[in-house]
Amino acid sequence: MTNVFDDTEDLLLEVEPSWWHYFWYLAFGWLLIPLAIALWKQASLTLRVYPDRVVLETGLVRKRVVDLALTDINTVEINQSFFQRLGRLGDIKMATSGVEGYELVARGLPNPKRINEIVAAQRRKLTLLRPGATGGG
Repeated sequence: MTNVFDDTEDLLLEVEPSWWHYFWYLAFGWLLIPLAIALWKQASLTLRVYPDRVVLETGLVRKRVVDLALTDINTVEINQSFFQRLGRLGDIKMATSGVEGYELVARGLPNPKRINEIVAAQRRKLTLLRPGATGGG
């Protein structure tokens, strides 16, 4: 079976949730169940940004992969609670025009503004490289 995502591509960014997102699970780590939940949840989400697409993989036993072309993304939303802002964490949601709601939702990622900046910069590059696109200046 071949891997759908070839590791030889130019990966720009790979992000997993920060441990601070699971602070309450870790603070009560003397209880094994919350610790196991935190470990499971942290390991079950990976966001990858490539030059032309964004891929979100969720799950350990049952895998779900959302693959969005950067040119199809029309909305990127960042949500941060007060405590997430203190820890520089946040939730990222991405939507395309063909689907109601958000296609990609990733919670507890470190430095969500930086992720958004990388995605926006790549979208601008792809827009300028597209045939018939104007330079805007």
